[in-house]
Amino acid sequence: MESKIKNVAIKISGVNLSKIYKECEKQNITLYHVNRVDYKNIEFKVDISQKQKIFDIAKSQNYRYEELQNFGINKVKLLAKNHIGIVVGILFFAVLLIFFSQFLWSIKIYGNEKISNEQIYAILKSNSVKVGSFSGSIDIEKLESEILNSLDDISLCSIIKKGTTLVINIKEKIHSADLDNFLSEENIVANCNMQITDLVVSQGTALKKIGDSVKTGDIIVAGYFFDTNGQKVFCRANANIKATTWYSDTIIYEKEKQIAVKTGNKSTEGYMLLFGQKFETKKANNNFENFETEQKESYLFGNNILPVKYVWITYYEVYFEKVVQNFEIDKENIIVECEKNAMQKVVQNQIVSKVFSVVDEQSDCFIVTSYAQVDIEF
Repeated sequence: MESKIKNVAIKISGVNLSKIYKECEKQNITLYHVNRVDYKNIEFKVDISQKQKIFDIAKSQNYRYEELQNFGINKVKLLAKNHIGIVVGILFFAVLLIFFSQFLWSIKIYGNEKISNEQIYAILKSNSVKVGSFSGSIDIEKLESEILNSLDDISLCSIIKKGTTLVINIKEKIHSADLDNFLSEENIVANCNMQITDLVVSQGTALKKIGDSVKTGDIIVAGYFFDTNGQKVFCRANANIKATTWYSDTIIYEKEKQIAVKTGNKSTEGYMLLFGQKFETKKANNNFENFETEQKESYLFGNNILPVKYVWITYYEVYFEKVVQNFEIDKENIIVECEKNAMQKVVQNQIVSKVFSVVDEQSDCFIVTSYAQVDIEF
């Protein structure tokens, strides 16, 4: 079975190349991806452990041989050998990364409005927790308890460590006076574009009526009413509202379009990325006027250990051809795709009551718009 992590590409040149097959068969050498370039040249891949045997066979038959390209582990070894300075730098950064990851470099506090960050920092400092301190010595439960016991206005404190960051989530107490202000005026606001189909107000003042179209953020029912003396009284708005909303998607189908056709010419470049720094390993000879690119990436040491990424970019030369499209042939597939896209925008747990599409023909294109209709109640 071919190994994808330790093989090498080889080229053999000479006459009567069928001897290669016979000798490999005698010595139990398996060839992969054999490509007979012409009657004097053959290319193939072989396990790295069999490379020297292939070379010995070529020498004995007076063939010319050439090692084209290494793959997998062998390629990484060769890359490391040819770029020893980069490898040493990577190892140095790895040691630094592991060392500095043991310390606390950021403290983030969320949820506090009345309580200042400085008050929380003071409690952290009294427990020997600050930026630059050793994160392994932090007792999370003890720290949560200290903050809760030290600040009366906190009802809940949750602390987690995320890498080199300490995240503190605070929930402050709501006192009775604050609660009265919180409830004194609360409107019912549209959370999406919709058309109202039913509206029954039990408390508050309706600013919209059945049949109205409202936009996101519009107030439907205001948090106040007028008493018998005509005085404005604030309250929490309460109502039973039914409405219809639509999620849409649009596809533009051009009557004529240009397509890129590959000429067969290509050029490849490669580089390594380490902490945002680029180290070029192969330079592309790209003189193409028009081209497409294909990029492949892989982590040399695993992305959870050290972020050393190897990137290959292939440039394909192309030329453009104008193609006339037939909308009637593609119409059904386009509508299906457009309706599918509209359905994917529907919020989870909402029930779609209707799906429909509209086609608008322009001078140079067809515009397909699909709608997923949803009935909501709140």
